[in-house]
Amino acid sequence: MAINSLSDVEVSLTVQQPASPLNMGTLAIFMPGTANSSKTYLSIDDLSADIESADALSVARGYFAQAMHSKTLYVITYADLTTALDTYFVDNWEFATLVANGTDHPIKDAML
Repeated sequence: MAINSLSDVEVSLTVQQPASPLNMGTLAIFMPGTANSSKTYLSIDDLSADIESADALSVARGYFAQAMHSKTLYVITYADLTTALDTYFVDNWEFATLVANGTDHPIKDAML
């Protein structure tokens, strides 16, 4: 059986449109509160009108300052973190951070 060789073939590829860039993913900010709840924000202005936590606002400002941030950001307030994670795990967020929402919270002590 003979094997044919194609040594005279030249392939040239031209990329006319690069792949669409992907965003960073949707962030969820978990912060302690009196009840479990979840709210979606579209901008830092929306968030700052609703949230007073300096820690959460600092995280959100950094997130929205990134060039490739998602269109939304979740703030999940929890009275019980395990229950909140179970409840809101199905929301459309890809990564999360915990904020202490004050200076005398066990999470903040653990982060120091």
